[in-house]
Amino acid sequence: MKTLRSLLVAAALIMGSSVMAQNIVTSNEVNLTLSSTTTREQLFQLRNDMIAHGLDFQYTPQFDANRNLIGISYSVRATTGGLVVCQSNSNVNLTATSAHIHLVKQNGKFVEQN
Repeated sequence: MKTLRSLLVAAALIMGSSVMAQNIVTSNEVNLTLSSTTTREQLFQLRNDMIAHGLDFQYTPQFDANRNLIGISYSVRATTGGLVVCQSNSNVNLTATSAHIHLVKQNGKFVEQN
């Protein structure tokens, strides 16, 4: 029974990491892809990861009745100075596309990459 429980936990960890594998948050780079499969928990974790690296990820999600993310508006600011690094100009419709946030650190500050 203990072995089965351990295997289930390991499988859950592997599945969870593969879902988040596309998202990178390090001290020198942020590369995120937000889609209709992104969960509230993942958004919250991404926000916490970014805060740890000096970025404040503010977002307003829209979910459908099945708790699928269907839209999001966001901004990313430096935690010191409050300078906007990037933001969505409008609500991104995630049923038709995905939102990409790609930032790299240059000269000690994060800048948006296209």
